[in-house]
Amino acid sequence: MERDGWQFKQWLDYDYYGHRTLNPVIMEKPNGEGNLTLRVEIYQEPEEQWLCSIVTKKGKEFEIGVGTWADFDQGGRLVFASGGKLFSAFLKSGEMVMDQLADFNASKPRALKAPKWATQW
Repeated sequence: MERDGWQFKQWLDYDYYGHRTLNPVIMEKPNGEGNLTLRVEIYQEPEEQWLCSIVTKKGKEFEIGVGTWADFDQGGRLVFASGGKLFSAFLKSGEMVMDQLADFNASKPRALKAPKWATQW
């Protein structure tokens, strides 16, 4: 599963009944410049949640928050999804700054009829 620059640091460990995360998955990915690392802890209770933070080269950690996805885009910008919204995040004067890029909460799926060719095997 290590790909696109992601490295596993710790594997998921559940309790005996599989209801509680004992140790979360920990993954890290450096940005293109190598001066920041995106660190993600993945918990599976009650559903998958990502606790995301940025770690500087000097080891200082800045929490981004809890979300469902995070990565660096093609331009090197940190992009983070949480609560139906998409954000970009960056460090400014030692503080994590988040800019909302889009809010998908008002988006609702609509039923589409399958084309005739897709109704048979």
